[in-house]
Order: sequence, then structure tokens, then C-alpha cells
Amino acid sequence: MNEERGLILDYLRECVRYEDGKLLWKARPIEHFASKKSYLAWHTKFQDKECGSSNSKVERLSYLRFGISINGKVKLFLVHRAIWALVHGKFPSKFIDHIDGNIRNNDVSNLRDINNQENSKNAKISTLNTSGITGVSWDTKWKMWRIQGGGISSGNYEYLGITRDLFEAACVRRKWELNNGYSERHGK
Repeated sequence: MNEERGLILDYLRECVRYEDGKLLWKARPIEHFASKKSYLAWHTKFQDKECGSSNSKVERLSYLRFGISINGKVKLFLVHRAIWALVHGKFPSKFIDHIDGNIRNNDVSNLRDINNQENSKNAKISTLNTSGITGVSWDTKWKMWRIQGGGISSGNYEYLGITRDLFEAACVRRKWELNNGYSERHGK
């Protein structure tokens, strides 16, 4: 598996280069193409241009990705993971976190290889959240705000309390986040 990943990384290095937070297409060898015509057409259209596009109607919500045909099979890459691999000489072992939360800021100084639990400590607020505060939800049975800490371990949540006051709930949750190593921008 590591040998295969090394070969893929070598092939990737033949295709793209990292420059100022972006991946740019390099002049690629003719053996990457089925014909001289496709080789010439590709270079006219793509060489030295930024690679990666979004597959979402709301572009700011999806990661940039691109594909490269390797031995007749298209291999898809996420731009931020490819940048990490090119700069560090190996593919990331876990998750690549955009430290500032901007998934379009692929400057290598904004990327870090971390586990899922650490990645969640820098996450934006869920689109399913209705209170506006991560970890705070309305308890319909008690008619109060329920406060919980998230993801101590997979699927487990720490019960932090219940209150009628949303501001108090927000304070309890924020204190818990600060005591558990969450980033300043978590839940924003």
C-alpha cells in the first residue's frame, strides 16, 4: 500500500506544482496521454493554470478537487490533501484541517494533519443547529435549554446541564469548550 501511494505521489509530482496556496498544472509528459492530439489540446487549455474545481452549486461549501488519469483509471484528489502530500512528501494520515476554517485557503501554513476528534474542535456550527450555539438544544420535554459537550469519544456526549436561560447555556458551553481545547472559531 505504501509503495502504491509513493508511485501515485510521484505521478502527482509530474502533473502539478504547489505555489502560493494553489495547485498549478505542470507541462506533463506525452506518455500521460493517449495521443499526441490529446497531449497538445490538454497543454493548450490547462498548462500553468490552477487545478481544482468544486462539484457543488454552492462553491464556497465544497472542497476543490481534480482528477488525473493514471493507467486509464481516473484518480480523484482533494486539492488540500494533494498540497499536503506534495509539500510533506507523503499523503496525510488522517484529516486535513483548515486552521482558519476557510476551505479555499489552501496555503500550507493553514493546513494540519489531525485526527477526527481534534478536527471537530475547529468545526463550524452545524447547519442542523437551531439554537445558534453549538452544544445547546431545546429540550421539548422539560421546556428548557439542554447543554452538552461533544464528542469526548465517538458518539458519546457529556451532559453539562439544563437551564431556562439561553445566555447561561451559552456560557456553560463556552467554558466547557475552553477547558477542552476547542479553537476560538469553533461553532462560528
